[in-house]
Amino acid sequence: GLMYANGKEVPRDFKKAASWYKKSADKGDITATWLLGEPYEKGEGLPQIYEKAFSLYQRAAERTDIIGAPAMTRLGRLYEKGLGCPKDTAKAEELYKKAVEAGYEEAKADLARLHG
Repeated sequence: GLMYANGKEVPRDFKKAASWYKKSADKGDITATWLLGEPYEKGEGLPQIYEKAFSLYQRAAERTDIIGAPAMTRLGRLYEKGLGCPKDTAKAEELYKKAVEAGYEEAKADLARLHG
């Protein structure tokens, strides 16, 4: 899926990337679960459905270690903007902090932006 999403050694194809993410997510792969949320969030290869992205991120964010941390961050961004869920900056902050605690450095920028 990542090869198709990034166009590495194959032509870039978001629809095929999403198909591969779904196959892995259906088998319980947490990384594939949040990666499948991205096409729904961005409308790349799949219809843009924020509620579906939210659901996938939420499921992956149940894992509270570095594997689930990217999902926590993406879920926080949806809460911050009110996309696919009610806007809740306190929940976004909580998720960003959990992601940072899990070791996900990217969440630090989200947390800083929130306090901007």
